[in-house]
Amino acid sequence: MPPQVIEKGLCGSGLLAHVVLAKYIEHRPLYRVQQELARNGVEITRTTLADWVDAAAVALEPIYKAIQTDLIGGNYLEFDETPVRVMDPEVRAKIASGWLWVYARPKGGVLFDFQSS
Repeated sequence: MPPQVIEKGLCGSGLLAHVVLAKYIEHRPLYRVQQELARNGVEITRTTLADWVDAAAVALEPIYKAIQTDLIGGNYLEFDETPVRVMDPEVRAKIASGWLWVYARPKGGVLFDFQSS
């Protein structure tokens, strides 16, 4: 078998890409992705879907770091700080403040970086 994104995982790269794109490009919460998959005969728990999203982030980290290195190494950098409200993982149903930093260079890469402080 070809190498898997998730070692010993049951999902292939196509299904993993579908879940991640549904969550971040189509802005669908994982419970809706779970419902869509169930309608197509694929029963997957929301916890498993969340684990897959985490695994995809880990797998994409080298690309993130390469973009970051390229942006920081250049001689021109644009950035923006936007305050955002997020669910606080430490306290159930509590909203916390965070900041989304966007770094970019014209005709170059774009990097999104969330910080809690």
